[in-house]
Order: sequence, then structure tokens, then C-alpha cells
Amino acid sequence: SKFNLRTGEVDAPPAKLPVRVHKVSVVDGQIMVEESSEAPNLPPGLTVNGHV
Repeated sequence: SKFNLRTGEVDAPPAKLPVRVHKVSVVDGQIMVEESSEAPNLPPGLTVNGHV
């Protein structure tokens, strides 16, 4: 699959659902990542911990 890095939208199959994106910035030469508060789009049967 291919995703848009800015929006998380699917650019090419086989994925059908977008991925969540995180805010990234550079502060005083350090890369800072702010995790998205959105729930991830997981395939049916999977949970965030990887267990059914």
C-alpha cells in the first residue's frame, strides 16, 4: 500500500483505510513527535495490543 504522509489517506491499494498521522516538528535541532489522539485503523480481529 501507499499512503500520503501528510494526511494518512490511501494513495494506492491494497489498503482501504487511511493510517493516522502524527505531528512532527524540529525544536532546537531535535525531532519532536506528538502522537495522534485518533484511534488507529486496524484490520478486523486485531486490537491495539495485537490480541484478538
